[in-house]
Amino acid sequence: MTYDWYRLLLLPSNFYTLCSIILLGIFTVHRNDFYRLALWLGFTIISACYIKSLFDIPLNALFSKAGWSYPSGHTLSSLMTYFWLVGTFYVPTGKPLWKPITCLSGLIISLLIGMRHFHYHLPVDVLAAVPFAAGFALVSHFWHKLTKNSPLWLTTIVPLMILETMLVLYLKKYNVWPIHLQIIGFSGGLALATTLPPAATLALAALCISATFYTEQLHLSLIMSGAAIATMTYWLTSFRFHRKL
Repeated sequence: MTYDWYRLLLLPSNFYTLCSIILLGIFTVHRNDFYRLALWLGFTIISACYIKSLFDIPLNALFSKAGWSYPSGHTLSSLMTYFWLVGTFYVPTGKPLWKPITCLSGLIISLLIGMRHFHYHLPVDVLAAVPFAAGFALVSHFWHKLTKNSPLWLTTIVPLMILETMLVLYLKKYNVWPIHLQIIGFSGGLALATTLPPAATLALAALCISATFYTEQLHLSLIMSGAAIATMTYWLTSFRFHRKL
């Protein structure tokens, strides 16, 4: 079986690619910033599904999977991430913007070609996601500026988790994807980890990991797996960085 090299065009929008970028940032000097990105990416993914449900345009029949097509969720969430990275780390340097604009334009073109090649989305689905992605990135940026002197759990984690839960409950009748429950678990786990000492955070991580594997409830297992990732990651980095988020 030959490899379809068109898949490389979609690699920047892959969920695991985005998670890898976030984890790399968390384990470097930008831990606090990338925790915020993780929270906003989770909120964007769930919100994207809600937005798609409003338009209620089904996926291409050639793509044997149920779901909505407009706007492209992968494009929306990935572009939000890259817009956020540019706005957080590049724009403050004052350097000319033509370089990131060129890179982002190339990314959009690659997604247009890749999505069309695999019949995942029409070009209009991809292009429609661009303004939504920019909007989420701008909202997260300005919200951080307003709340940067306040605890993360109070100003970002809890409000976003409440909104995410409301959206997931609404989307339940439309077949909620497992990633939604893991995002809620991640947010809740991070909220607890930021308020606990390292020893308690490690104990909580062990409890979440155990619950993930030993519970017979799939929904609870998904939530606990998200919480396990958050608490374990936060514990691993709590000795290298200042604890306050």
